[in-house]
Amino acid sequence: REAKAFDEAMDLFARAIVNSATILAPEKIVLSGRLFSDEEIRNRVIKYCESYDRKIDVNRVLYTSLSAMEDYIGPIASYVSEVIF
Repeated sequence: REAKAFDEAMDLFARAIVNSATILAPEKIVLSGRLFSDEEIRNRVIKYCESYDRKIDVNRVLYTSLSAMEDYIGPIASYVSEVIF
């Protein structure tokens, strides 16, 4: 029962990704965070995304582990943006 609920949650998440990608039309979709650090979960979400839109596949969806550094990357990026640009 828990596995079915998890699959349904991943399916809903995939729909949200596909809907967002349809509206925003990005060339790449980047997943990050602890949830997506698990390769099986990433692959499952990508599989669900493909079922809704074949253009959203493993070549378009990427994973970054930078979320482990988000506590300091965000403030640094803001500072650099203000000072340099």
